[in-house]
Amino acid sequence: MFDISTMSENPSNRKDHRPIGYLEAQKRFFVEIFENRRIVLSVFRHNYIYLHKDTWLGVVWIFVNPCIPIFIYNVLQYLDIFSSNYNGIPRAVYLTLSLTLYYTFSESLNGFTSFLSLNRTFLMSGGTSKSAVILATFLVPLSNFSIRLMLLAIILVLNGTVIDLNVVFLPIGCFLLMLLGASVGLILSVFNLISRDIANLVSMISFYLLFASGIFGTIEPTNSFLQALMWSPVYIVIEGVRQLVFFGLEPNGLNVAIGLLAPIVLFSFSITAFYRVEYRINSFL
Repeated sequence: MFDISTMSENPSNRKDHRPIGYLEAQKRFFVEIFENRRIVLSVFRHNYIYLHKDTWLGVVWIFVNPCIPIFIYNVLQYLDIFSSNYNGIPRAVYLTLSLTLYYTFSESLNGFTSFLSLNRTFLMSGGTSKSAVILATFLVPLSNFSIRLMLLAIILVLNGTVIDLNVVFLPIGCFLLMLLGASVGLILSVFNLISRDIANLVSMISFYLLFASGIFGTIEPTNSFLQALMWSPVYIVIEGVRQLVFFGLEPNGLNVAIGLLAPIVLFSFSITAFYRVEYRINSFL
C-alpha cells in the first residue's frame, strides 16, 4: 500500500515524469506565478528585507550593499586612477551607469545559481512553487537596481550632467541583463544542488567577468579574444544602452536582435529545461 498524501497535482511528482513541452512550460510558469503571487512577496521579504534583521544597522544594509562597489570605483576615479571623463561624459557618471547594468546581470546570475539551495525550506514545505521562488529571486536584483538608479541620479546632479529621455533604455537594458543572468543561473542551480562549489565558482567568474564586460569603455577589437567579447550579449546590452543614453546613437540591427532576443529566448528555454528535470531536482532537495 502507498500513502495517497504523498501524491500531488504537481507534474514533477507523477511516476511517468512526462516530459513537459516548450509552450506548456511557459504557460505553467506564468500560471504558477499568478496563483502564488502572495507567496512571492513572503519569500522576497525573507530573503531580502529581513536578511539583515539581526545586525546593528538592520535595513540600512539594504541600501548600503548595492552602493559599495559603485562608491569604491568612484573614489578611485576621484583619486585620478581613471581618466576624468570619457568622450565628454564625466567618468563617475559613465562608470556608475555601466556598473549599474553589469551588477544587475551578475546579481541575477549568482542569485539564480544558488536559489534552490537557499530556498530549500520554502520548497520542501510543500506550499511554495518553484515558479514563485523564481519570481522572488528576480525581485532582489530589481530592488538593488532601483537603489543604484537613485545613486546614479545623485551622481548626475553632483556632476552637473543632464541626459535626455533616452535614459528610459537603462531599465530596459537591466531587465534584459536580469533575464540573461537568470537563464544561465537556472541551469547552474540544478548542478549547484549536487555540488555547492558551483555557486562559488560562478561568484568568482562573475567578479572577473566585470573587467571583460566593457564597463570601463568601448572594446576595441585588436585581437581575436576582444573580437569574441564584442559578441557577448552582456557587452552588447551594456554598450548599446550607453550609446543610446549618453550619445543618442542607435546600435545596428544585428546588435539589437542579439541584445533583445538572446535574453528572452534563452530564459524561455531555460524554464523549459528546468521543468523537465524538476523531478530530479526534488530528489536532491
